Amino acid sequence: MENNDAVRLQNLMNKGELHVLAEELKPFLAEGDLDARYLNCLFSIDPDESGEEMDGRRITELKALALKWHRPSLIDLAWAYRYGDDVEQDRGKFLQLMTAAALLGDEQAKRHVAEFIELETDNAGLCAALGVTEE
Repeated sequence: MENNDAVRLQNLMNKGELHVLAEELKPFLAEGDLDARYLNCLFSIDPDESGEEMDGRRITELKALALKWHRPSLIDLAWAYRYGDDVEQDRGKFLQLMTAAALLGDEQAKRHVAEFIELETDNAGLCAALGVTEE
């Protein structure tokens, strides 16, 4: 997916134009595009899909995408584990997934890892030492 397509599709998501988004995603989903798969797991237009079913579908897809090193999926799945959102809470998995996103170059993930370690070790200063600042 080209960047302009990603921006356009994200704008549809932000505006809540989910039926249009679902149609626009179809060709990208047919290609197996990771960004399209990610967007597709974040909403449902199926009136027969319960909230619990959608949550299960979302987590299953985030796990599959995380195995492919898809940064947004790594981050979303990390937060799910951090707070036990539709998965069993696991701070170790949070740290692993967020670290993977940080290693892939995500600056916010880098900051979250440093903050998590600071909190867990009661050792302020890691963010400053790594040059990680709040945005």
